[in-house]
Amino acid sequence: MMLRSANFRPSARSLLVVAASASAMSCVTAQGVGQSTGHVSAKPLSQVHLVIDVGSSGTSLCMFPVRIEAEGRRCAVGNIAPVCAKSKGGLASLTLGKSPNAIAELVQSRLAVAWDSLGDPGKGGRPEWRAQVRAAAALGTGGFRDPVSGQPLSRPEWAALWQAVQQFFVQHAAIRSVVARPITGSEEGQLAWQGVRESVQPGERFAIMEVGGATVQFATADGPFEQDPARVVAVSDGRGQDVTFARFTEPRTMQPSFAVCHSPEHRERQSGSVCIDFLFDQVFADSRVAGLAAVTPPRRVYALGAPWLGLLRELPSAPPWTIKSNRDLPLQVRLGDLRALAEWVCPKTDRQLLTIAPHSYEAMRGAGRTCFSVAYHAAYFQAIAPAAMGAEVIPGGDEQWARGAASSDAFFAACRSTSAK
Repeated sequence: MMLRSANFRPSARSLLVVAASASAMSCVTAQGVGQSTGHVSAKPLSQVHLVIDVGSSGTSLCMFPVRIEAEGRRCAVGNIAPVCAKSKGGLASLTLGKSPNAIAELVQSRLAVAWDSLGDPGKGGRPEWRAQVRAAAALGTGGFRDPVSGQPLSRPEWAALWQAVQQFFVQHAAIRSVVARPITGSEEGQLAWQGVRESVQPGERFAIMEVGGATVQFATADGPFEQDPARVVAVSDGRGQDVTFARFTEPRTMQPSFAVCHSPEHRERQSGSVCIDFLFDQVFADSRVAGLAAVTPPRRVYALGAPWLGLLRELPSAPPWTIKSNRDLPLQVRLGDLRALAEWVCPKTDRQLLTIAPHSYEAMRGAGRTCFSVAYHAAYFQAIAPAAMGAEVIPGGDEQWARGAASSDAFFAACRSTSAK
């Protein structure tokens, strides 16, 4: 599978050119394990692929069962839920300034706990799946990228980190094939699009928007993708939720005008609509994601990423604003409702919010960031709204790029066509 990088902020005209010339990606129609592929000449094989998301705030290990076509050697993951285990703390930042030996010890301690959990039924693990893992892809996301170019940065500590990660899975987990490296923002966006195609199998053109702590992605494709390989165009910006908050609150870059988004001690200064407009103008108006969305005809858009889905699980997403007693995701979210939610939330204290949203992570930690969080997502939504049919998005999961990676021939040799080997 060829993955395109986006190292520039394209104009509307250049994006059209890119979209017209994007290279074809290798894709297959999703099928669950145990289903027939329709081939009678060869029996499909099954494997379990391990994808490790080495993110900016934590590390997640997910096992995906895949089906491998004996003829053509292409993989399908389908919509089967993965089994995952997580380790808190971003390895990108935790390893800075450390020696190779210290990095190896850090990697060993964090990955061992998560790997062991995958085989422990008492912790939600599946030992029969873990026993089938023969290949893994450990991929670094936003924390390893340059915030402007979206390209992976090179640091001696991170070179030692990837070596330690690979060594852990080869030696400790006895996995024969391990790919360990960072991926670009556009790669992540394309893999997320691929994951949605695998799990949802939309019968029409669609796009994905993805929110992370360090970066945001937008990816789309045009063309007859039911039978032919899809043409996927993806862009990324180093304007994720956490780096955006840090940009406006760190002493070196603090802006007084950000008070409309974050004034925990003076809630009367916070305003949902004013904060949304501020974040759109300061963060998203000139972004790559807004540029690509502006030249994308309206279509179904799936919203991905842990920050986005966490917000929707914890807060009511449409009026009337009743108590959000469960963590169910809504079927869709409208831009107008999200703007109204920001206006409703911003004057409230964390204690007041907990009476309405008892599962709210932001309210429970008492940092007063809920106003910013809701307004930030509304501002990003506004940036990609030209591409969103009906000015609404569909919650689409937080493991979709990993699902796409699990069926990618860029990381798993079993998925490569026989002619490419």
